[in-house]
Amino acid sequence: MRALKLTLFLLLLTASYPAYGTSIPLGKKAQGYAQSIAFKDMPTCLVTTIFPPPTTCSACMPDPGFMPPPLVTFDGMSRGASCRRADLEAAGVDAASWPSDDSGAIGPHHYMQSVNLALSVYDRAGKLIYGPVRTNTFWSALSTNPQLWDPAEGTMESCNDRTHTDAVVDYDRQADRWVVSRPGGAPTGRLLCIAVSETPDPTGKYDQFAFLVNSISLNVGNPFDFSTFFNDYPKLAIWPDAYYATANPDHIFSGRGNTITAFDRSAMLSGDHQPGYVTFFVEAPQVENPNFKAHSHMLPADLDGDTLPPSGTPEYVVQVQDSNLGYPAGRLQVYEFHVDWSKPSNSTFTPTTTLTPDTFNSNACPQQSCIPQPSAILNQPPPSLDSVSYGYMMYRLSYRNFGDHQMLLFNHTVAADGDPSNNRAGIRWYELRRAGGPPWAIYQQGTYAPSEQPPNDRWLGSIAMDSGSNIALGFDIGSPSVFPSIHYAGRLVSDPLNELSLKETTLVNGNGVQTGIPTDNDSKGNPITNIFFGDYSQMTIDPTDDCTFWYTNTYYLRTTTPDDWHTRIGAFRFPNCFEFFTLVPVVGINAGAGQFQLTASLHLKDQTNGINPLTQDVTLQLGSFSVTIPAGSFKRQRRDRDDEVTTFRNRHDDDDDDVVYKFEGTIGTVRLHAEITRDDNTFRFQARGRGATNLPTANPVIVVLTIGHDRGTATATADFESHRRAN
Repeated sequence: MRALKLTLFLLLLTASYPAYGTSIPLGKKAQGYAQSIAFKDMPTCLVTTIFPPPTTCSACMPDPGFMPPPLVTFDGMSRGASCRRADLEAAGVDAASWPSDDSGAIGPHHYMQSVNLALSVYDRAGKLIYGPVRTNTFWSALSTNPQLWDPAEGTMESCNDRTHTDAVVDYDRQADRWVVSRPGGAPTGRLLCIAVSETPDPTGKYDQFAFLVNSISLNVGNPFDFSTFFNDYPKLAIWPDAYYATANPDHIFSGRGNTITAFDRSAMLSGDHQPGYVTFFVEAPQVENPNFKAHSHMLPADLDGDTLPPSGTPEYVVQVQDSNLGYPAGRLQVYEFHVDWSKPSNSTFTPTTTLTPDTFNSNACPQQSCIPQPSAILNQPPPSLDSVSYGYMMYRLSYRNFGDHQMLLFNHTVAADGDPSNNRAGIRWYELRRAGGPPWAIYQQGTYAPSEQPPNDRWLGSIAMDSGSNIALGFDIGSPSVFPSIHYAGRLVSDPLNELSLKETTLVNGNGVQTGIPTDNDSKGNPITNIFFGDYSQMTIDPTDDCTFWYTNTYYLRTTTPDDWHTRIGAFRFPNCFEFFTLVPVVGINAGAGQFQLTASLHLKDQTNGINPLTQDVTLQLGSFSVTIPAGSFKRQRRDRDDEVTTFRNRHDDDDDDVVYKFEGTIGTVRLHAEITRDDNTFRFQARGRGATNLPTANPVIVVLTIGHDRGTATATADFESHRRAN
């Protein structure tokens, strides 16, 4: 690849900034570009380790008091199956103490996951399509060479070093592209490396870019030397005018502050070798205590759903400021980032709305590690795990535009009852809303830490909202009696505000602990044991229906090597979001005889693309009984004027009002007759059967009809007494 000549210009703007800091914008061009080979052609480090097989549930009936069960759940990458190399560990390059840094996103046909050392691509059923591919292999096109050179900075590190991690995967729904980011490598990790797929296929080629976020040009007006600062904990977001990323220069405890960078999305999608970027730095408050540094974290808004923000909307950035961490008060600060690619000097980053939430303490406990683990396996207490609280916001800051209002949703780990001395972690979550013009307001908030004995810790949360305004929060759970496991909780749009009312459901239960390995010695010569578990998790929304949540996080399948972490990927959805038609059923049941009959009217909602029983599965559920008529089993016929059914000619006809879809046959043990007729946008579904098992015996009866991806649910009062014969 050719070396890039760079034009450097420093932008110094005067604006309204918080009293505790200033913001210095920096506009530059990418320091490096390369085109990778196809992901599916990169060497893989696939091992033969057997993991729990994927489990699927295409038509699960959720308990109304609990979160819906997983539709699919499967193991992602693990420490032992993520390109681990003993020789690099021994050399200190590939430290076994690293956390998983688990990230993943769902697209129309694939799920892509990254962990610290590798990336993999799966299909939607959990089958591994390709991978794992080592991180340094994926980024090898951007290795150390003259193209990673800046006239002011000199030669810089590469993107394919394995020392620094914090990788993130996101899916750009509007462009139908995959985006992967990670900090640069040794010796300092000042870069942010971003890869954008050239096609919708995540196993294809990627345009890869290197951006020097922590440039020495940021030294102007600051007491710091950015030439030595690691670009720590960068978090990526997708917005119409740019890709955005926040980070902590040096690390969060350094008390430096935060960077927020816009990357020219349009140029990157087109394969431009020199896309521009604009970086702002917001300094943290400088406190007088020499043993303490004020610190916080920021997140950029990540677009969910098909509805774009109103034209001209800036990127929103939220910062949690904690009075316990050196800020004047506990508050939520909203910023607006206006980037101007035609004239970067016009770009602005301005604090707008300051919100005062319920009291919180971002220190989950007095020390960094406070998540206990069971001692049964080791016959002694294993090390406590890192809570990743102390100021970090958990990925992602989800944004939606509902037309009448905009929404921001996010979470962070806190002391469950507000008192760190009680050593219990909970999750604080917020939904901000903006109706019409400014300002933003806290619509609802809460700390998720259910009352229970013995109490559990919950941490590493990730939260998102579906198109029906239902909320799901995924997290890790653990205690002295509970192995680190992955659960999720949530609420329906109709639930009381400020509550995650639906009881949590298990994605996977752990069965092991992290024993850790000594990484250093303390001042008395005692070994310091690794406490890192997973630095973050990720909840994303399925672009095919805008209803299904996909979640990935870390757990321990067993206790073998000191840090044998595993990851799990799963999907679930709320029935009320997935219901694309209203259903009004009349039901008769004779459970003893295995007979039933059903007549239902269904009216399609606006978001339904239409139903076609000829090409879609049709599933009927009555309580625990379920039967599926496979696609292609119905016959399309026409009714004559006397309403008699005659065989329909095999041709297209735009007028379906005189058409009936009919099935008669045996599925499993059930002899079934079913018909679907249409009158404008209302359909009539009739079914009768015998030989059924597990039919309901008491009211109310939950009725679910699913046609393809469309579904309706209703509660019916069945006729058990008079219904003696269904056929």
